[in-house]
Amino acid sequence: MKKIILAGVLGFLSVISVTGNAQNFRFGINGDVMLSWLTSDDDNVETKGMAPGFSYGLWAEYFFANNYGFAGGLRISHMGGFITYNNDGFYIRLKEDTAIALPGTGLRYSLQYVEIPISLKFKTNEIGYFTYFGQFGFVPGILWRAKARTDQIMGFEDYKRIYDMNFFNASLLVGLGLEYNLAGNTSLLVRISYVGGFTDITKHRRLLDNKDNANVRINSVRLAIGFLF
Repeated sequence: MKKIILAGVLGFLSVISVTGNAQNFRFGINGDVMLSWLTSDDDNVETKGMAPGFSYGLWAEYFFANNYGFAGGLRISHMGGFITYNNDGFYIRLKEDTAIALPGTGLRYSLQYVEIPISLKFKTNEIGYFTYFGQFGFVPGILWRAKARTDQIMGFEDYKRIYDMNFFNASLLVGLGLEYNLAGNTSLLVRISYVGGFTDITKHRRLLDNKDNANVRINSVRLAIGFLF
């Protein structure tokens, strides 16, 4: 897994090195604060509340026209959510053994992903010192670490590393924001975005038939602040 993540980092840096001298290319850094939550299409699964989180990373933009371009990045995201499985019970795979969760067990997840967002960016001309923009794209995510806790299983009162989670997550990205020109090509960026997952993040197996327990997705609303150069 770490080799794949390293390859993604090198690929991102290679794009920067190829396009870094282009006039329409910009590079930046940003951090997000977020609220994330879990959803499921299974009637036996109950999702509860939101969990705070954050992300940070690098950002790059390449404009092929005055107001249209590609935006991408590389970031580490920390997020989670709460869910209760009201079915026949399920297994939780640990590093060296397996825990058994009875019907009605609720889990609080803490998840870390390496994300590589890719999007189209549409921006206005500069109005005063401000430029306004919208983004629409795709966010592939690679799971770095997954933990969960519950008071309903002995030994899970604190976060415990779990291993029956899907390695890959995919989400849609919709964002709106503004840039404030500080000097020359340097701008302050503020963006609010919705990142909605459409792939199952879990691989818990049911006790009775050993089939996939439920289709669970992760979503988030994020507020980003950063700088573009």
